[in-house]
Amino acid sequence: MKYPEDFIDKLICTDCREGVRDIPDGSIDLIVTDPPYGYSFMGRDWDKALMDVIVWKECLRVLKPGAFAFIMCAPRQGVLSRQIINLEEAGFITRFSSIYWTYACITEDTEMLTRKGFKTIDELTIDDKVASLNIKTNELEYLNIKDKFEYAFDGSLINIKTKNTDQLLTLNHRVLLREKTNTRYKYKKYKYKLASELIEGGDYPRYLLPLARKHRGKLSIGEDFAELLGWIISEGHFYREKDKPNTYDIRIYQSDVNKEKVEQIRNLLNKIGIKHSEYKRNRIYKNRQYCEHCFYINGKWKEKINKWLPDKKPLWKLTQLVERELGRLFND
Repeated sequence: MKYPEDFIDKLICTDCREGVRDIPDGSIDLIVTDPPYGYSFMGRDWDKALMDVIVWKECLRVLKPGAFAFIMCAPRQGVLSRQIINLEEAGFITRFSSIYWTYACITEDTEMLTRKGFKTIDELTIDDKVASLNIKTNELEYLNIKDKFEYAFDGSLINIKTKNTDQLLTLNHRVLLREKTNTRYKYKKYKYKLASELIEGGDYPRYLLPLARKHRGKLSIGEDFAELLGWIISEGHFYREKDKPNTYDIRIYQSDVNKEKVEQIRNLLNKIGIKHSEYKRNRIYKNRQYCEHCFYINGKWKEKINKWLPDKKPLWKLTQLVERELGRLFND
């Protein structure tokens, strides 16, 4: 089929890979196209491969000198970089800044786990590292945020709600999950599905969402020392005199109402080999008399403790303790 000279304002439906060959050289002012990205959109076969470089060469041939081609592509780096390489190989100049198509994914009250605790979207910055699941090792990793976009969204949302989670997502949000097999309890490998696809297939849940992972820290400070830090966090005090703000000692308080805990603290200090002083004084609380035990820690151990609990504020790195030490830190 040959196009007539007056084909302006006409709609011509044909395979672009075939039709572009019949267009004269240098006759087109603008190309606007949304080709396959190699993205496998919604698992569709037609989107698994990028357009061939030969097709882009034909597009360049029909453009007038200085004309533009606006070409859509997903912003994911893996497909965007390949698209740009193919266009450059065809002869296009690609040094123009990209116009990114972005879309809403999650609501403003969604919380994400960072190295500084859970944060909402408003609190999150691109300097934060966010907990992510490595689906190859099945372990948590803290990864950098590439970018952050905030804007109003007016459209349909999908609510994923169980006793463990409550999420509001846009239809095109990608959800990581494991799909149930025909057997009762087995699930397939992790994969991404669009939120819009989750409402298909009946009233009963067929997916397993990764909501938590067992901690696998690699930091070690010793089980006994980890327990001591736990006692100081919960029952301790950094005492500073008003006229000597740079001088301090660390104290752990415990009532004889909890005699087993008093003994536990005393034995722990002796086991670690920490020189300390123990004082007792009678106190009254709600007309009830009791004996308060106070353990004083000074010297080099005071400095060692302060390194991990500066002014009784635990360092974030303590969350990376190996499992047994983390248990001693928080459970005692």
